[in-house]
Amino acid sequence: MNLRHFWRRKPILCSLGAALVVAIGVSVAAAIPDVNGVIQGCYNNRNGRLRAVEDPSECSNKESPIFWGQDGPPGLQGEQGPPGVVDYYIRTAEQSFTPETTFQFNLEAHCDVGDKATGGGVQSTGFTEIEEYFDFPLSTLDGWIVQGLYTGDAPVTVRVHAVCADLPDSP
Repeated sequence: MNLRHFWRRKPILCSLGAALVVAIGVSVAAAIPDVNGVIQGCYNNRNGRLRAVEDPSECSNKESPIFWGQDGPPGLQGEQGPPGVVDYYIRTAEQSFTPETTFQFNLEAHCDVGDKATGGGVQSTGFTEIEEYFDFPLSTLDGWIVQGLYTGDAPVTVRVHAVCADLPDSP
């Protein structure tokens, strides 16, 4: 065989090969799923691999045929969920400190009776004058608290915010 002649035909052979791969892929894709929307497959009993096939007869003796549909039957109606939040609002509590000695403080912002805090936070002016502050929900979940240690000699104002959820009345 003349190598020069072979290399001239290589682009043609590559093009034909690519066209064949595309044609096979399109024909397989057209058959999976079948006309009824069913996908046929073969499950390898040893390694758990699954491969799609056009017909379950293509499965080997080491594979189990399996099939599934693209759309299944509708499920059962679930239970009615609890009612959602009616509204939300923010409650704020504020305290100002003047230059004094070091002291600890607790500041709480409370939601209306029956409502729950879904979040909160703290703001302060003179932030460098407050050390070791923590903010978290109250144990009853109806407000937010900030605890801190005031160590400065400059005035400072601390605000705690509770983001409250107005929950619907229970039946």
